[in-house]
Amino acid sequence: MYLDGKRVNLPKPSVIKNGSALIPLRSVLEAMGITVKWDEENQAVVAEKAGTRLTMKPGEKTAKLNDKTMEMETSGQIIEGSTYVPLRFVGESFSALIGYDQNTRTISISTKSYQKATVTYLPDGDTLDARFENGDTRRIRLIGINTPESTKEAGIEPGGKAASAYSKSRLLGQTVYVTRDKRDDPYGRMLAYVHLENGGFFNATLVSEGYARVMTIAPNTIWSSYFDSLQDAAKKEKRRLWNPNTYADLEPAVASNVIKDLAEAGINKTASQLATSTTEGEFAKLLLLTLYPEARLLMTGYKIYEISKDENTQRIIQALKNKESNGELLNNEQMHSLILLAL
Repeated sequence: MYLDGKRVNLPKPSVIKNGSALIPLRSVLEAMGITVKWDEENQAVVAEKAGTRLTMKPGEKTAKLNDKTMEMETSGQIIEGSTYVPLRFVGESFSALIGYDQNTRTISISTKSYQKATVTYLPDGDTLDARFENGDTRRIRLIGINTPESTKEAGIEPGGKAASAYSKSRLLGQTVYVTRDKRDDPYGRMLAYVHLENGGFFNATLVSEGYARVMTIAPNTIWSSYFDSLQDAAKKEKRRLWNPNTYADLEPAVASNVIKDLAEAGINKTASQLATSTTEGEFAKLLLLTLYPEARLLMTGYKIYEISKDENTQRIIQALKNKESNGELLNNEQMHSLILLAL
């Protein structure tokens, strides 16, 4: 379990009952700053925090939230001497956002304040427009992750269209709960974590399902260790971006652009080779060009130097010198042959 980004080791594992996660009551609630007591007279659990009082009896599907009777999907249970309660119901009673990742069987709990909004538009897999309850619409960039580009303007990348389609299918028109970290970005976008009404932690889901890579940028790092653990699992299971088949069947136009970009970095690959792993040398070249675009000139100069050492090139150079010493000029046919040899 991860609570506000920090891993919590439970003394006993959670239990899935009728599709609901039941958690060992005391260890989880006390980690959330909730006081837990046992009411011997009424044989009930009483949990309290900041004026909120929740009373539950093991085996019963109703609970009392302050003075209001609430219906639960699953009743609390006594399991091996410990009281287990439905996590989502308890969390929402104390205004926490609950996520559950099926792939890693990991629970996430966010106790940070949040805003409610409706998703109105998604330009790509990790960016969305949301209308808040006060009527404002904001552009939101999901924190801590990065999906491949999916638009022609940005340059379509392998896996980008699939990530965009997935995000749209899950978010468009849906009610979401938005939490912030420490800082927004300098482009006017809101940087945020997004939870769905059904409890999904969407930033985490994109990483776990292999639609996005982890991209941690300080100071917004609350959930970075959780995202890292989900990415490790996605890599191990070869989900989507971590599956070579994602790159093997690229659209011809996309493959052509990727091949062109690699060629500019001095890396020559065919479309069928795009699924192969990147070598250390290839990665070093790409990193060099990313950090220092001027390095292209150095690479070009190096290629010319290497060509000049070639035996055929040496003969061309000598022929040119002979022509010059005799005061002769190359005719069109000779020039054409020279260019072809140089290429």
